[in-house]
Amino acid sequence: MADAPPSIAGHGTASPEPPTCSRRDHAAQPARPLGPKARIRHQRRPKRWAPARTLDATVLSSDDSSISCVLRYSADGVAVQRCECRDNTLTELYLAFNSATDYKAWCDADILREAAPELHRQLRQYGEEHFDAVG
Repeated sequence: MADAPPSIAGHGTASPEPPTCSRRDHAAQPARPLGPKARIRHQRRPKRWAPARTLDATVLSSDDSSISCVLRYSADGVAVQRCECRDNTLTELYLAFNSATDYKAWCDADILREAAPELHRQLRQYGEEHFDAVG
């Protein structure tokens, strides 16, 4: 039978105990509450995702940044790309509209009316503006 390797003086042969908490565990824990000064500074901070408009696209986002929409404009109509990230799940939706009536009908039926009313208002406004400009 083979002899076990000799132990180093002062150390046993047993492996050290695993750490009780990993870095991943710390990241999964909820953030500590903000102090009074930090809370005031956080409330005064401007919104991160203000509408960004170019000639051919508009980028919109909800107040909590969990939903973002990109409207891409063309002479034929509007294309909508919506990304929603909730509970570590990313959902993407791509739609193309060639007429203002189809776009308005989709806006009226979209669930964003209740989930993010300000985002819904902006989405509808910018799309209708484009269809009005195109004619």
